[in-house]
Amino acid sequence: MKYLVQLIYFNAGGGHRSAALALQEVIAQKHPDWSVSLVNLFGVIDSDRYYQKLTGFAPEDLYNLRLKKAGPVAWPLSSKSFRP
Repeated sequence: MKYLVQLIYFNAGGGHRSAALALQEVIAQKHPDWSVSLVNLFGVIDSDRYYQKLTGFAPEDLYNLRLKKAGPVAWPLSSKSFRP
């Protein structure tokens, strides 16, 4: 049976895309008859790059800057939703 698998990823930080690529490779090896493609999340929800035109930077850049300043462990702690 043939399946179409779309792996949706966020192209920031490096780990999301790397994980999607690894999954794509494993699925291709285990199920060569399946069709596996990668889908960049922002390519779908903002294909015309309105966010970047409005703010001057891509959402991925904001995410990467935040990681650089706070580090991945501090990310949830610095969010307003996690503050007491």
